Amino acid sequence: MQEIEPLNKVLKVFGSVWKQIEKPKVTAIIPAFNEQKTISLILKVLNKTTDIDEILVIDDGSTDNTSAIASSFGARVIKHKKNLGKGAAIKTGVENAKHEILVFFDGDLENFNTTKVEALLEPILSGNATFVKSTYSPETGRVTEIMAKPLLKLLYPEASFAQPLSGQFAAKKSFLSRIDIPKDYGVDLIALLEAIKSGEYITEVDLGVLKHRHRPLAEKSRMAQQVAEKILQNAGFLKKHYDLILFDLDETITKEKTLDVVSKKLGFHDKLVKLRKKYKNNKKTVSEKQFLKELAKLFKGHTKRQVTNALEKVELNPYAEEVIAILKQRRFEIVLVTLAFNPIAEYFSEKLKIETFVSQKLQEKNGVYTGKTIFEKKYYSKTCEQNHLLCKGIVLQKLAKNKKIPLTKTVAIGNSINDACMFKKAGFAIAIKNDKLDEKTIESANVCIDSLSELLILIN
Repeated sequence: MQEIEPLNKVLKVFGSVWKQIEKPKVTAIIPAFNEQKTISLILKVLNKTTDIDEILVIDDGSTDNTSAIASSFGARVIKHKKNLGKGAAIKTGVENAKHEILVFFDGDLENFNTTKVEALLEPILSGNATFVKSTYSPETGRVTEIMAKPLLKLLYPEASFAQPLSGQFAAKKSFLSRIDIPKDYGVDLIALLEAIKSGEYITEVDLGVLKHRHRPLAEKSRMAQQVAEKILQNAGFLKKHYDLILFDLDETITKEKTLDVVSKKLGFHDKLVKLRKKYKNNKKTVSEKQFLKELAKLFKGHTKRQVTNALEKVELNPYAEEVIAILKQRRFEIVLVTLAFNPIAEYFSEKLKIETFVSQKLQEKNGVYTGKTIFEKKYYSKTCEQNHLLCKGIVLQKLAKNKKIPLTKTVAIGNSINDACMFKKAGFAIAIKNDKLDEKTIESANVCIDSLSELLILIN
């Protein structure tokens, strides 16, 4: 027996070491937006939790010291340039996490400890679950009780969870990488519903009392709307066939050519007319690059303020603002693409609250245009039928690829031959009727419409 005793000790030590070797590593992900008051507590706790190997803080465009505080605690910080939404932050976290097991915590928790972290991780680390939800006290908030639970009970009667909306959950990276993560609120709910659909082993863990930073009623109302949309979309209602919409500018959104208005106001309209005539009559000898160089010279000495003041006179087509606002509410990604220069594109992007625009650029120095242009070479293609330096078809193709959106889920809206390239690549091409609409443009479009308001019926 004396010989066996040392052997037992060796085996016991070996077993303990083996368990440590085999134990999966965990990445903790914290989506955060202006959480400088609470983020330090979260990070202190996670640093003390032995199961956590990596801490990722996704700063979703904070304007406070969230990133600096997170970095001081040794967290790996990835910062969004602007606020994209909680779902977008979680998606960034999933894409950048080193480990297979991921655990998520809100950045505004006020009473957080290692016991809660360990409780949430235990089922997935032990292999008893592949998706772990949390419930806590106070049991549910108004968004959950009034919006989420009644809808879930109606559409998913087989799924019974005390707290369907909870930012605290654990799952595997391989699972989360497969699902379509929405940008805004409701991402945790979508993850749960997708887990149910795909047959994940789900368990719910009670974390006891959990306090969040108080949020204003207006924000809760916005959360409720987004959560309701997510539930209905997941159940097959409000199904979107398209995700990305490209709008042309001149005579699609505006009633007239923006450059005409600017040139008249700044006093170079006659020169513009001559330049256009020269280019139109000598396309074989005068390249678009030469045309744009000559055009840029007409802006020399003028300022952005002067261009902006001129653009205030431009009339929009009927319902342009309302239609774009509604499409944004429906969560479509909208991009403005134009052959005009960037001061014009930027003005209308800001006016219509469109986050992204693509255009050629005017060089600027000390607030004054130099008369030179900066060409966007990445959007040039020898295959462009119109030989444009900025091919709208290439713009559509590159944007869709960068955003991981299939071309079949894109929409192009324009009114002329200059839009034909993007019409041919888009999943759905819509031409706005006008007196100058040519046969080639009509042929490359799927449908022609009289008014922008018709888009609300056609696009879903």
